[in-house]
Amino acid sequence: MEYPKITHLYKYYAYNCNSLSVLINKTIWFSKPASLNDPFEFSFESHTRGPEDFDYMIKVMLQKPASDQRKKELSDISVSLKLNPDPHALNEAWVLMCKKFREDLQNWGVFCLSELNDNILMWSHYADHHKGFCVEFSRTPQNGLGDIDKTNPVIYSCAYPAIVPGTFDVLLTKSIEWRHEAEWRLINDMGDVELPLLGDTVLGDITAIIFGLKMPLEHRTTIKTILSNNSKILYKRAVKAPNHFGLEVINCKPDGSLSSDD
Repeated sequence: MEYPKITHLYKYYAYNCNSLSVLINKTIWFSKPASLNDPFEFSFESHTRGPEDFDYMIKVMLQKPASDQRKKELSDISVSLKLNPDPHALNEAWVLMCKKFREDLQNWGVFCLSELNDNILMWSHYADHHKGFCVEFSRTPQNGLGDIDKTNPVIYSCAYPAIVPGTFDVLLTKSIEWRHEAEWRLINDMGDVELPLLGDTVLGDITAIIFGLKMPLEHRTTIKTILSNNSKILYKRAVKAPNHFGLEVINCKPDGSLSSDD
């Protein structure tokens, strides 16, 4: 599912001040796992592993700025293992490392998107029961959403991910119960922060706004006013499919105006 197969990713929003700031300030919010709706976020399999897994875990934990105390704790664990690499010491060190790893993971941030713009459940859960909107972001080889080292599809599984050196499966694996979301994740080493879409690194351009099936006219008009200086953004609507339980995303009028039946 690399570029160019997936050329757009979507973010569902309820209509409120926080979501409008995405359009006004061209920023996105990275949430800490505790604020997400899945209590199993960033869970991992914690069976005792080998020394290479310790090195990997330490590398991940030091990717973000770490306190002197944390650096010393990690160094002490590593030194202790080299001095006493027997199975009992390895197991004790692994339990301690997993505890610290879980603590650190709670401070990471994720920006969650989807391949889908017409999922009934996601419009219900994340876009205020179809009264919100969906932002379409471009995904190209030149931006952060198109960089497979930064933005990845979620792995859906029945089991917790293992700590595997060279991968970030711990940050990307969710229960198979969530597979209907077709989620992608942009990971940041700090959560509860707002970062610009445009800056030293372009994360992705907003290419379209999709209005929810039940979004009030005045809210749609407000969004169009906010984005009135950007003529490249398209406006679309989610409507009921005519012959089955589903949604269809259709374009608004060519000039971006709303339909006459609104």
